[in-house]
Amino acid sequence: MVGQATAVIPQKRFIVISLLTSILVSVGLLAGLVVALRQSPQKAPVDVARSYFLADYAHDYRAAWALISQGDKAFKSLEQYLTEHTLPTGSKPQLFEHFASQVEFSPISISSSHPAQTVVWVRARYPDLADPILAPLIERAASPDADIAVLNEQVQALSDTGELPFVEAELPFNLVNEDDTWRLVLHWDGAVTVRLLADVHPDLPWTFYPTEPEIQVMPGETVRTRYIARNNADHAITGKAVHEILPLEHRRYLETVQCFCFTEQTLEAGEEREMTLIFRVDFTLPQGIDEFSNGYTFYTLETFPEMEGDE
Repeated sequence: MVGQATAVIPQKRFIVISLLTSILVSVGLLAGLVVALRQSPQKAPVDVARSYFLADYAHDYRAAWALISQGDKAFKSLEQYLTEHTLPTGSKPQLFEHFASQVEFSPISISSSHPAQTVVWVRARYPDLADPILAPLIERAASPDADIAVLNEQVQALSDTGELPFVEAELPFNLVNEDDTWRLVLHWDGAVTVRLLADVHPDLPWTFYPTEPEIQVMPGETVRTRYIARNNADHAITGKAVHEILPLEHRRYLETVQCFCFTEQTLEAGEEREMTLIFRVDFTLPQGIDEFSNGYTFYTLETFPEMEGDE
């Protein structure tokens, strides 16, 4: 009996050692897998560009910030970024998210001059948040008691009937691979300064101002920003904006892609509207030009100056 008992002990030790070895091997494989996953890019450049565009479009600026390159963040803090990009209030985040669900985003071309750098050109089609049809919905969404379900249903109804206004644009995205993760390059370190100005004719009782008075833009970069207009009168008023770029001799290098100044804008009594502006600084901008003034003056239709080349 004693001999049998002593023969079992080595066998048990062998089983225990085998189990421990299997566990250690499994842990090692798991650790290797985790390291491999960390070393692999989480998203392709096109996917990162799409995520950034959707976050910026939906006014989810904290999510957009997470996708910006570390090189850019060395020149601008999160606090500065959020000061320039006001976070939406009320039910606006949910409404903007619903608008973002209507965005179409398809790549046109991808080019790389370096393994860690790439430029993605995309064709984007998205609801025009500056269109007068959507302005009342966006204004109601800012109210604390807004019913977001009703607002989303109204947006969906416009989409179903083909009345939802859209913008179509071809946009470039510059990306860099940092720590095996693709991020957006906004070139905050060496950009051209574009100052956004706003004015209103004395006969027009509106408040009008840019959400970002100053923007840093790289040559070749397309920028989307917003102006706010509010009708302080007790009745509806239609206005139209005159666009002026300074210095005049360099205005050809600042291209307006989409602007509220292209059409008349009618605001109801007390209505506040967010209006989109998209512009691009030309790739061929000569050296030495480091600043533009991009100004808009709103007039009533009666006082609007008809001038050659106005926008």
